[in-house]
Amino acid sequence: MSNYLRAINLFNKNRTKLNHKILIIGRGRWSRVITKELISNFPNIKKILIYSSKFKNKKIKNSNKKIIFINSLKLIREQDVKYIIISNKNSDHLKYIKIFLKTRNNILCEKPLILTKRELVNLESNLKKKKTFLTISMQFFYAFYFHFINKKFVKNKKIEKITIDWFDKKNEKRNGIVKKHDMKINFIEDIFYHVYSILSILAKIKNYSFNFQPIKRNNIEHINFIVNKKIITYLNSSRVYDRRTRNIKLYFYNKDLLFINFSKDNDVKVKFNGKLVKIPNKLMSKTIKYQLYFFLKSGKNDKSIVLNNFKNLKNFFKNLYLLKEKL
Repeated sequence: MSNYLRAINLFNKNRTKLNHKILIIGRGRWSRVITKELISNFPNIKKILIYSSKFKNKKIKNSNKKIIFINSLKLIREQDVKYIIISNKNSDHLKYIKIFLKTRNNILCEKPLILTKRELVNLESNLKKKKTFLTISMQFFYAFYFHFINKKFVKNKKIEKITIDWFDKKNEKRNGIVKKHDMKINFIEDIFYHVYSILSILAKIKNYSFNFQPIKRNNIEHINFIVNKKIITYLNSSRVYDRRTRNIKLYFYNKDLLFINFSKDNDVKVKFNGKLVKIPNKLMSKTIKYQLYFFLKSGKNDKSIVLNNFKNLKNFFKNLYLLKEKL
């Protein structure tokens, strides 16, 4: 998304024109975050249905007239919903993708998408047959401050080394809700979706090579890998750190150094060769609303705009399997 200013203008201009009915699968933290973003940014959305089999009543209207809670998928057919957001437990993501592929809905699935290589091939085949639009939640593709940083400091320069610190605080509250980690999935695999999308912007990733096993010291897991056959990258991660941390350092062959601290969505700190860089305020914004906009706006066969379209992520999943072999 090279023209990030145009993307922001499209969002501001057209977000009020969206009037879809939307179904959200799941009732947990991410379901609440997505519901809040939809209500806040798309005032003319007709209806938001939230499904969970654990709701007691078949149909429960919320105080907000646009929101309806349901516990039966049969009720969805009555509503003629075209846009589905899957945000329930990780192990059920693929199950619900398969369900809604049959009804040819447009689908946005929260990461991670856990599937075998055979399931990946079958999913790709089914998408072609159904001509269905599937996107995977990788909202850092829509972190426009990274696009700005790339254009201003990275583009056309040769990167020698990258270091990434990705730490979550134990029992951290996000959007007023405690963030719970799925302990059945390795944390590196979980955050790899974000790492890939960010490095796609900053380093134009084509391939990875994982030659090293991860090493764990004092609750911090370290793994090294090579990007594009030449850029050595160090990823340090933990989900039980003493504070939330998101830092990236890019070391260039000409001895330039770029430091990015994006621990806070609306207060990104950038230093180039030790000098603080001003990031335009309009670029430091939550990314979920932009991801939702381009999902709700785009057609089934649109590859150019929706960066996290499943059809554009073959390289990502190929690298993901290479990573999983080391974990």
